[in-house]
Amino acid sequence: MSYSQSSITNFIQQFQNCTLPKEQWTHQAHLVVALHYNWHYDFEEALSLVKNAIYQYNEAVGTANTSTSGYHETLTIFWMIHAKNFLLQGDFKDLATACQEYTKEEISSKKIPLAYYSKDLLFSIEARQQWQNGDLKHMKRA
Repeated sequence: MSYSQSSITNFIQQFQNCTLPKEQWTHQAHLVVALHYNWHYDFEEALSLVKNAIYQYNEAVGTANTSTSGYHETLTIFWMIHAKNFLLQGDFKDLATACQEYTKEEISSKKIPLAYYSKDLLFSIEARQQWQNGDLKHMKRA
């Protein structure tokens, strides 16, 4: 997928306005959200905004935020830290370039959290509801 500032802006507006079609809320879309908010805000503010936006988006598209579906606290924080670390370790001229690099790299694979978490922990109710650091490897903020 190719990214431009206008395509990212349009995507983020659709996400924030809860008009993004549900089938477009993919893993790659989550990554762009993480990069966008980390690019424009300090980490704590970015995380708060993303958490609220995901909750609202899920509700708008009919995805229940429960102990077994919808919003997942640990995965959200994991990817926010991961995206922030990626941005801090790179020298990107703009967000579009960062998105292009991050989403084509193996480091953004859906399988990456399993290097940090056992399946039992990652897919537990506790991890969905409250941040859990990895039981196989700890996440570190850059």
